[in-house]
Amino acid sequence: MGKRLEALEKPKAEERKGKRTNLEPAGKFPAGSSDGEVRDKVGAALGVSGKTYEKAKLVVEQGVQSLVKAVDAGDVSVSAAAAAAKLPPAQQERTPLATGMNKHLFRLCG
Repeated sequence: MGKRLEALEKPKAEERKGKRTNLEPAGKFPAGSSDGEVRDKVGAALGVSGKTYEKAKLVVEQGVQSLVKAVDAGDVSVSAAAAAAKLPPAQQERTPLATGMNKHLFRLCG
């Protein structure tokens, strides 16, 4: 769903490129674009922050299937999975996050 929303928002972002949005400064900082970044718009539409959407997208695009399933099941946070998704696939498969050990360790320690 996020990718579809991105496809809708990117052309709008391209139109905004190069347009001045800081002509009237507000306080110490110049006024930014009220339109926001594509990731922020997509994240808001999905009910998460833009950063969280970006991390979830990384997990889906680069994460091994077991890691994606762990996030979907709520066993692993998006942030932790995004960090693991940056590893090579063979290493991702061996992480406690992908193997489900994270959930069991949490039960023992929590």
